[in-house]
Amino acid sequence: LFDPLLETDVLAQRFPRGSLPCVSLGDTVAVLEPSGRFTLWSLRNGERLLEQNLPPIEHLTHFVVLRDRERWLLLTQIAEPVAPDPSRPRVSALPLDHWSIHGPAFAFDRATGKPLWTTTLETHAVQAAQPAESPVLMLASRVQNLGGVEQRPGEFSKFQVSVLDKRHGRVLSLESSTRPERSIFTNIRPNFADKTIDVQIDRDLHRLSFEPK
Repeated sequence: LFDPLLETDVLAQRFPRGSLPCVSLGDTVAVLEPSGRFTLWSLRNGERLLEQNLPPIEHLTHFVVLRDRERWLLLTQIAEPVAPDPSRPRVSALPLDHWSIHGPAFAFDRATGKPLWTTTLETHAVQAAQPAESPVLMLASRVQNLGGVEQRPGEFSKFQVSVLDKRHGRVLSLESSTRPERSIFTNIRPNFADKTIDVQIDRDLHRLSFEPK
């Protein structure tokens, strides 16, 4: 990483083949190596912010790094090879700023770097631009099941939304009457005074309550 104004290297590292990068919020960069080594640096001064040795993640296609005041979140997308006969659900992210996620997810304490929790997220997508102060992260996607002619009505395609509690990694699925072929609006609004979180899915409103940590 080279600073053209100062004409000096901010960061110089070598990585094994197969390592994947991710730029987060324009001021940090992360690299996940095939061995599972996960490292995060500041783009401002090259400072190493986090380093963890995770289990190797096979068939990784990309990953997303998010943060709030207390923790870093690492969400992954894996694409396991499948045999020709079995079919795999096709997951579509919603707007262009959504990233598909399917695989292990991790949280780390920003102050100490200590791992907080690990979970697995399946056939979902995440919008990076969500309120950082919210204790939950909204996941939303369209899922098309490619199971053939024996499917029951309503199983071919659906819209699904869940919230991930960033404090302990629990996932809560939310019901929605929204038809999957529609253009879908989703939004999340935390209200700390009332200890509630409003999750808007088109005309459906889910009001969640939470207890401060």
